[in-house]
Amino acid sequence: MRGSRPGAAAALALTVAFAVHAALGASLEIAGCRPNLAAAALLVVCMFSGPARAAGFGLLVGVLEAGYAAGLVGSYIVSRTLVAYVVGSLEARVFRDSAAVAAAIVLLGTLALECVFAIFAPPPSALSWVLRTGGTVLANGALAPLLYFCLRPVASDREES
Repeated sequence: MRGSRPGAAAALALTVAFAVHAALGASLEIAGCRPNLAAAALLVVCMFSGPARAAGFGLLVGVLEAGYAAGLVGSYIVSRTLVAYVVGSLEARVFRDSAAVAAAIVLLGTLALECVFAIFAPPPSALSWVLRTGGTVLANGALAPLLYFCLRPVASDREES
């Protein structure tokens, strides 16, 4: 599958991550914080993609999340695509074979996703947004090492030795 369709396995993994998030998102909690599994998986996959492929993955997740939310379509698509592109641009510059680096990228990337989304769709209450976003950032950071080890074989274009 890796040789015939580059990125197809990663796109399928992102679709599965979104489906799990959509089905179980309300009941998933880490110390009272709700992770965004689709966003965390997107950021991990983008660590192993170039900017163009990462932007495509961001578009995919943005469309899936916008379709599920049934509102603010452009805000979801733009925020996911833009941040995925930036993380994909780091692919050649960052030591990516580390769960600690994945956690840092997911922490900062989730914060960037939420901030870009808030710019395009300002929240009614800044305090509740800060509390919800802080919880999501921490929960995604906690999930990052697990997602890193699960998604690295699918997302990496290098052969493992």
